[in-house]
Amino acid sequence: MLKQRLFLGGAAAWLVAGASMVGAADWTRFGGPDGNFTVAAADLATSWGEGGPKELWRVEFGEHGHSTLLVEGERVYALVRRGDDDVLAAFDAGSGNKVWEAAVASPVPEGYNNQFGPGPHATPLIVGNRIFTISATHVYRAFDKADGKLLWSLPLKDALGVRQMGRGYGASPVAWKDTIIVVGGGDDQGVVALKQETGEVVWKALSGGGYSSPLITEIDGVPQVIAALGPVRAGLDPDTGAVLWKIDLPETASTTFGTQLVADDHLLFSSSAYSDGSRILDVRKKDGEWQAEVLWYTRKMRLMHGTAVRSGNLVLASSGDFGPAFLTAVDIESGDLAFRARGFAKANVVKIGDKILLLDEDGKLALLSVRADGVDVLAETEGILSGVTWSAPAVVGSRAYLRSRTQIVVLDLGADAQGSAGGH
Repeated sequence: MLKQRLFLGGAAAWLVAGASMVGAADWTRFGGPDGNFTVAAADLATSWGEGGPKELWRVEFGEHGHSTLLVEGERVYALVRRGDDDVLAAFDAGSGNKVWEAAVASPVPEGYNNQFGPGPHATPLIVGNRIFTISATHVYRAFDKADGKLLWSLPLKDALGVRQMGRGYGASPVAWKDTIIVVGGGDDQGVVALKQETGEVVWKALSGGGYSSPLITEIDGVPQVIAALGPVRAGLDPDTGAVLWKIDLPETASTTFGTQLVADDHLLFSSSAYSDGSRILDVRKKDGEWQAEVLWYTRKMRLMHGTAVRSGNLVLASSGDFGPAFLTAVDIESGDLAFRARGFAKANVVKIGDKILLLDEDGKLALLSVRADGVDVLAETEGILSGVTWSAPAVVGSRAYLRSRTQIVVLDLGADAQGSAGGH
């Protein structure tokens, strides 16, 4: 039976659920083990020295990119930009030594909006012995995890006629049985299933496109792909692409960057910055028919491209677009504002047990405890990374794997590690 996931995710993507083929400690997709930016409790230090948590290793790697690092066993995988190439590389998780790298040409097309850089924006996906990537230029690729050998490539623009998105492709892939399910684009191919082995198209469904990746979850015992394509939210049969339910939201909901979630109580949360906000849909099967309705809407939380986590009855995220950003919490059942906290720039959050790890775009790292009316800052440090930091942390045990556009740093947040000076 599929385990129902709490959160869809993403800074350009939601995230995978389904029958996991990895150990619980691995971070092999956007959102981590369960796709909800939530991991099991670890024995974390609740204070750091002047230099911050203990640093295990740091490397300069690449020139751009916002995808999250992947961690599996003794390997860390990173997808970055170097010149006109997308570069996928594997590092030794203990030392930071590079094991292999694979560079593939991904020139930026004419008319590309480079305001936020050339990407890559989407996070890769590990399934079995393959790593799946997607470039900002809409090319899906499969690599051999052992040595980086390119196994297949599928240009969505050429193969399906998908239109180049202005700021580049940003949705992360998800896995279902022997397929990966991706956002496509255009009429009757907004969501596309591809064979993992070959890249062959298995099914196509819905119309539109977007920056949020599909989620695979289970509601009322039925596995389904949940997609956000412009103002449309829908649930699909992951085997066939058949539409189970669909709801049309206002056009202001068409740019969905923020994390989505499906809660155990049938609640689907989605959020957009700019002229929209956050809303909850109630999705369930009644009298044999699927129904979806909006329970509440608020502009008091607007996610641009960060992550969100659920803490008790609260949804916690960094809210804001081009102005100030506030760490914000709303009640999941009512949408009422619980609190706003200052002190951080636009940020990503990961829940570790009952603690929150926050990494803001300026490289500030903090460990937080959540109350009903605010947060307590247990530890924080400035400048953990240089350059714009929009990538979500990957957390395995007590280790945090962080990246900016140009740097990778691995920290030990464990209580036993903070005696010796770490820092950066």
